[in-house]
Amino acid sequence: MPVLIVLSMSIITHYRVLYGKLESGSTALATVYRLRKELFPLSPGEEVRVRTLEAEARAGEAEKERVRERLRRGEARFNAYDYVGALAELKVIFEATCFAADDPEPEHYRKLGNEAAARRDRINALLPKARAVADNPRATREHIAAALRDVEEVLRLQPPNREAQDCKAQLTARLTENNTTRPPVGGIPPSSPPTSLPVRPPSPPPTTVNTIFNNGNIAAVDNGPTRPTQVTFNRPYVVTYVMTYHWNYGRGARPGTVGLLHSSGKLYGPWQARGTPGQGGVPNAYWECAPNVVVPAGTYTVVDSDPATWAQNSGSGGAGIAQVKGYPVEESSRMPPASPPDNPPGGGRQQPPPPNPPGEGTQQPPPSSWKVIEAVFKNASSDPVHICVAGEAFSPGNRIGPGETRTVRVTIPADAERTGRVRFVAGRNGQVLATGMWDYDPSFPSRYPVVTFPDESNPFARGKLVVTTGLR
Repeated sequence: MPVLIVLSMSIITHYRVLYGKLESGSTALATVYRLRKELFPLSPGEEVRVRTLEAEARAGEAEKERVRERLRRGEARFNAYDYVGALAELKVIFEATCFAADDPEPEHYRKLGNEAAARRDRINALLPKARAVADNPRATREHIAAALRDVEEVLRLQPPNREAQDCKAQLTARLTENNTTRPPVGGIPPSSPPTSLPVRPPSPPPTTVNTIFNNGNIAAVDNGPTRPTQVTFNRPYVVTYVMTYHWNYGRGARPGTVGLLHSSGKLYGPWQARGTPGQGGVPNAYWECAPNVVVPAGTYTVVDSDPATWAQNSGSGGAGIAQVKGYPVEESSRMPPASPPDNPPGGGRQQPPPPNPPGEGTQQPPPSSWKVIEAVFKNASSDPVHICVAGEAFSPGNRIGPGETRTVRVTIPADAERTGRVRFVAGRNGQVLATGMWDYDPSFPSRYPVVTFPDESNPFARGKLVVTTGLR
């Protein structure tokens, strides 16, 4: 009997050494099974000790799986160029103690986290400088060219970055303007560069809307696409509907945004999606939006703001499950912009605006021509901050107190009708601290911007306003 006790205790001691080496896991659980089933019955005291070790092993394995799930989400966000979101998930690898020394996860995800931080920091270093040059009317041609190189590097690091895309377009226009407005030899002014006519989506009957792409199927789904979801348009199309599927193991997911990324790097969207129930009433399983925008022919990648909950399966080949609908653009839909009629309704000639009142400077357009919407401004910091549309001056009227949420009326800039983008800024003491962009769509009057100045103690949120879309 003493020999048996010594032998069993030596096995338990061996197990403790083995468990300490593996730090929990399936091997430790297999050792418990061998102790119970393959060797000999254990005494009640030994059984208690083995059960304790077994419970610790199972808890360690469960913790490891929770950490792995966060790491997978972080990698998915990294692959979607969301470096801030990736860091929020990947930081767990620097704190986790559940992995053994020979596990592959720590080395892989630490490298990924360091790369995400390096890209984020590089973007944050380049983009504000490029934006400052783009907004500076006195910037020289050399400064503009250097800023353009910086913003192109940002787009190589993060192709869907809309602020960088807008900045590049503004810088490119400045360079083109410098070239075309420079008088040639002889003093003859250059002719205006040709402009293409805007494309207006026609309003066809519903029967002309086709399903362009749909990889949905009846097979069981899992989270996290393993390859891009791509759709090809063989001609210009009006995209009327985009859907991505977020089953998320029967939990659904809070609706985010979806977009279409052209192979050239130009992003259409992202558009705020609305959630609709899925099979069995799962809330927000379908993320749907109705962009009603014209996109040129080419190959596009569907971009989803939450790839960690985006469904995929073997039927989709690992691509995120999505559906795209629309109709082809006809040549007849390429029309020049409408101009005011010579004779307004009711008869008579249209009168020019009256001259500026003495001492009043340039007269503002009549209120009927302004686009005014309601917006919600939030200040999540511990100090007052000004929030307004870019171009407006900081004033007592747009000063938001710490923790304050305020509904305000804002005037949409004229160029937002053309670009579909409204830029908001926040700052104090005359200095801009953060900026953010909102997708403006006049055909959806129920949408409104929610602009939040973040907590300044969060290093991942510095320099950026959090701009989302609310629905009335």
